Amino acid sequence: MSPSSIRLDIPGGENAMMKESNLDGFIVGGQDAALGQFPHTVSIRNTSNIHFCGGSIITSRWVISAAHCTMFRNPEDTWMIVGALYLNSGGVNVFTDRILNHPDFYPDEPGDISLLQSRDEIIFSATVSPLNLGQAHIDAGVVGTVAGWGRTGPQDDFPNTLQWIHKNTISNEECFERLPGADANILQDNMICTVNQPGEGMCSGDSGSALFFGNTAFGIVSWGIWPCGGGHPDVFTRISTYYTWLLGLCFTKMIFRTNLSIGKCALIPSASDFSSRIVGGYSAAPGQFPYQASIQTPDFVHDCGGSIVSASWILSSAHCAKDKAPGETTALIGSHLVSLGGIRYGIEKIVPHPDYNAQKFLNDLSMMKTDSPITFTDLIQPIKLQTTPVGSDIEAVASGWGTLAYPGAFANNLQYLPVTIIDNDICSTLHTSTNAAKLYPGVMCAEPIRGTGMCVGDTGSPLVTKLESTDIGFVQIGVVAWGVPCGANYPDVYTRVSAYVPWIAQVSDAFIIERE
Repeated sequence: MSPSSIRLDIPGGENAMMKESNLDGFIVGGQDAALGQFPHTVSIRNTSNIHFCGGSIITSRWVISAAHCTMFRNPEDTWMIVGALYLNSGGVNVFTDRILNHPDFYPDEPGDISLLQSRDEIIFSATVSPLNLGQAHIDAGVVGTVAGWGRTGPQDDFPNTLQWIHKNTISNEECFERLPGADANILQDNMICTVNQPGEGMCSGDSGSALFFGNTAFGIVSWGIWPCGGGHPDVFTRISTYYTWLLGLCFTKMIFRTNLSIGKCALIPSASDFSSRIVGGYSAAPGQFPYQASIQTPDFVHDCGGSIVSASWILSSAHCAKDKAPGETTALIGSHLVSLGGIRYGIEKIVPHPDYNAQKFLNDLSMMKTDSPITFTDLIQPIKLQTTPVGSDIEAVASGWGTLAYPGAFANNLQYLPVTIIDNDICSTLHTSTNAAKLYPGVMCAEPIRGTGMCVGDTGSPLVTKLESTDIGFVQIGVVAWGVPCGANYPDVYTRVSAYVPWIAQVSDAFIIERE
């Protein structure tokens, strides 16, 4: 890297000095953050509790940062402080168990991205929660946000209070023209550029922090031009470029999160892969779950969930269909918000499973036929159904508009939750004997995590997973059936789709696939 360009931290921590030792700026021209305003932020520090880089929580065990922050560091001398607003107080040290730098990274080379695994589980709260990782390619004209503890001036220490600033993305062609000649040659397609007015920008100590839009990160602070805030573009590692690497670590090229207890990667569909608040869940983005349906009352109030399985049919639970009449029931699809957007279809036919038993929660499935064919778009797509049973330890994703708590109001923004399937025998030991008696072969259970789970209004909603070694993508394996309300550390129970494929095929024209 040329002498005029700088990595925006001190590589290797406070002991590895750069040529440009008089770095100025923090998030130059930024503002003080409020407690809990950016709960994903992580202060990466040495064991003397000195901040040197930023990071972002992406799971309960993983933090994403920049490789130039971590390439010379060991887990035992690297601390990660989550939930902090100030550098001198507050927050929790979750320590570091493992550091994974992108194998292609070297100064002046691509791959300036790293993952740090925490030693301790990251407990989510109002001040500690993860970001999604965005798969979309970000172009010019997007306004994002960065939050970090970068330096406040050439002779100053890091600011005590977390800072934030909005950043405007520009095209790489414009970025090339704005950068000094030697530095422009460093620019590559795997980088995102942002520009602000002079006196604004990133600086030393901001490296590794996320460029995010809403609750989704698309870039990692990488490098910029000295002096900071001089009007030159700031450069970020483009997260979408590195999904192949993330695929190798987390078994999916999608947005990913860890299972909250053991740190396994779960599968979160992104919108491009198809192109109850779930208690303790995450807000979905538009098009992220294009098969999702809200089954609604005659006055258009959400009641339960469903999934589009063909151009005419929606799969839901039988107890969702109970007491519902065709012509008075509607399905809202194509929106992640129940209050805005989407397309509403009338339901002309409701077919509960003929052997449904409400007392025993047995055969809890129904099919609902729309009053006109569903038009598929980028935001509206069917989900294929899995025919063969899945085993335990499968990573899956549930989604729905269930209540925010129990008792509580329905979520307006669709929520999703990564879960891990457990064996029914294990599940029965975690329930009371009365509930364990309802664990028939036609159901499956998700590992319980206190404070997370399905809730009222999530019933009928889909549980999906991704088929590995195929190009089929995500398939539905379950339908939310029942649980102990809500997030109370009991396994949630799902009707197993594969057990009912013959009946579903007899009733409808659902997209059914055979797993090899």
